[in-house]
Amino acid sequence: MDGTYDAQAGTRFPTTKWREGYDVASVDELVARAERAVSFRDGSVRSEDVEQVRFAPVRWRTGYDMDAVDTHLEQLASQLKDIES
Repeated sequence: MDGTYDAQAGTRFPTTKWREGYDVASVDELVARAERAVSFRDGSVRSEDVEQVRFAPVRWRTGYDMDAVDTHLEQLASQLKDIES
C-alpha cells in the first residue's frame, strides 16, 4: 500500500462474517489504486491486472461480499480497457 489516505477503506462493499468473503484490506488496496488509475488515466493499473487478481478468502472474520466485489471489478476493468484503447 502506498500510504495514501483512503476514506472508503473498509466500507466500499457489503460485508459478511459467517460466510466466505474477500479480505477487506486486499480489496481496498487494489480498488483504490484502480479507481485512481481510472480517474487520472495514468496507466498505473491495467485492465489485465484487475481481471487477473485473486483475493484470499476469509472466514470467521469480516470480509467483503464476493459478488459485490467481482461486479465492481468487472466495471473497473471495462473502464480501464476503454482508457487503454
